[in-house]
Amino acid sequence: MPDQILFRGAYVRRFGVSEPGAAVTKVFIGCDFTREVREAMKWGELPEGFSQGDLTGELNAQTLSMDPGEDLARHRFDLPIAIATAFQVISLVVPDKPNRLELRFQVKSAAIDATRLTITKKGKPN
Repeated sequence: MPDQILFRGAYVRRFGVSEPGAAVTKVFIGCDFTREVREAMKWGELPEGFSQGDLTGELNAQTLSMDPGEDLARHRFDLPIAIATAFQVISLVVPDKPNRLELRFQVKSAAIDATRLTITKKGKPN
């Protein structure tokens, strides 16, 4: 498995906590279901007409980095995480376009106040 996996088109779908008073924050992520991710996770091609389903596997990880590019650099953040789990693929229906496959998963972070995220601008804390 590679040291890094690039999840293209990633965005934060929502935040949650595992249980009241828990020190773990769940971050629910959506991204493009790319060939590179499929190969890194050892998932094969999906059958034609596939609409949604769970995928096997988990990633032990150290950092979730979201980098939206130069135009939105002030929204870049790094979040210490321990694991990525609960992988699913969903076929999204977009009017007047072919359906798009989206990968969804969650990461868990024990970082203090992870829901606020540490926003950085050009590599420096705000």
